[in-house]
Amino acid sequence: MGRQNGKEWLARMSAVANQRTDKLDLKQVIAMGVGAMVGGGIFSVLGLAIVQAGHAAPIAFALGGVIALLTGWSYARLGLVFRSDGGSFTYLEKAFGRGNIAGIGGWLLLVGYIGTMGLYAYTFGVYGSALLGGGTDEHQAMHHLLASLVLLAFLGVNLYGVKETGTAELLIVTIKVLILFLFAAIGLYFVKTDYVLPVFNNGHLGVLMGAALIFVAYEGFELIPNAVNEMENPERNLTRGILWSIGITIAIYVLVSLVAVGNLLPEEIARYQEYALAVAAKPFLGEAGFMLIGLAALFSTASAINATLFGTARLGAEMARAKQLPASFGFRRRQNNIPWVSLVVITAVTL
Repeated sequence: MGRQNGKEWLARMSAVANQRTDKLDLKQVIAMGVGAMVGGGIFSVLGLAIVQAGHAAPIAFALGGVIALLTGWSYARLGLVFRSDGGSFTYLEKAFGRGNIAGIGGWLLLVGYIGTMGLYAYTFGVYGSALLGGGTDEHQAMHHLLASLVLLAFLGVNLYGVKETGTAELLIVTIKVLILFLFAAIGLYFVKTDYVLPVFNNGHLGVLMGAALIFVAYEGFELIPNAVNEMENPERNLTRGILWSIGITIAIYVLVSLVAVGNLLPEEIARYQEYALAVAAKPFLGEAGFMLIGLAALFSTASAINATLFGTARLGAEMARAKQLPASFGFRRRQNNIPWVSLVVITAVTL
């Protein structure tokens, strides 16, 4: 009897240990934030921002980053006071009660995240098809196939475990950041001084308008509090994770925008504003620049899908608790507490 009790105790302790280790560490939390922010935004918003802010686009990106840091600090404080997978939805619920305001806010977030994931998946398919030799109307099937495959792949990763999801995100984000910093390091060497002066060629108002537009590219850090119950030492890692991820993103955006401004004429930026980053790589990298930016886009959209799916599934589970979604969205696996129904349904809707 004593031996049996001892085995049961060891089994319980092992289960507790496994449960504790299935959490995100600080590096993985930061990767989730950077992955969610540096998705498709920098590849599409960059040209538009430069058109608005002119040579001062890097300043506009920095200003937008400061606003994101202040907002991120607020999210970190709220996330520690109201520890919930619902994130923004929970904060609305605490402020206005379980009524229409929180419900509408939750639904807007849910629909917005699903639409964003669809856009990321489509962008992944477009760049993936182009790198594989497609890119024409005849390769639409390849676009959709790659988009579907990347969604299903990250559904599998998210269903497997929290730690595995964080590890995958850390690996993808590390590669992505290295590619973008490599692009920036090479591009800065070729920056033409007369392309970046005068700094405020579009006026100070243009900088403010650019910063307002650019803030969209920082969207994503607000998903980090959705993982507050699934990270190690949240008192320490939640705030650091949010602020570090925003700081890294600011550095990427400022450097990349400086390279774009310093290597492209205003008329080139205006003509190719939707994919200015790829065009900016051509003067100093040639066709290899497209390959480099294409790879960066693949890793960026992939990491954004993974992080957004992780956070959105937990938002769905929390909305089910508040009876804003069917109760089945709150069903979790006993082994790892993963909201599997929410993950599967959200992925299916995105497809």
